[in-house]
Amino acid sequence: ATAAAGTVLDILADERLADNAGLVGQKLWLGFQKLAEKYPALIGAPRGMGLMLGLDIQQPVAKEMVKRGLAHGLVLNATDDNTLRIVPPLTISAEEADIALTRLEAICSEMANSGE
Repeated sequence: ATAAAGTVLDILADERLADNAGLVGQKLWLGFQKLAEKYPALIGAPRGMGLMLGLDIQQPVAKEMVKRGLAHGLVLNATDDNTLRIVPPLTISAEEADIALTRLEAICSEMANSGE
C-alpha cells in the first residue's frame, strides 16, 4: 500500500496535476463569474478552490440544469435545488474547461429563454 501511495504522489508531481488544478480552476472560476454577470437571475457567485467548485443558483433549478447538462455532454452535480457542484478530474485541460464553459453557457441561455 505504501508503494502504491508513493506511485500516486510521483504521478501527481510528475504530471504537475496540482499546478493544473490551480490554473484550470482559476479559468473555470473566471468563466463562472462571467456567467453570473450575464445571467444574474440564474447564476450567483462561484465558490470553492482549485477544481472543487460550486455555483449558487438563484432559482430552484439546479437539478434541471443537471439534466440539461447531460443532454449537452456535461456532467454536473446538484447538491440541492440551488447549488451546482463542479468537480472535474485533475487532468482536465484548459481547452476542455473552455468546452465545459461553452456548454454551461448554452444551458443558461436555454433556461433564461424558457423562463426557468
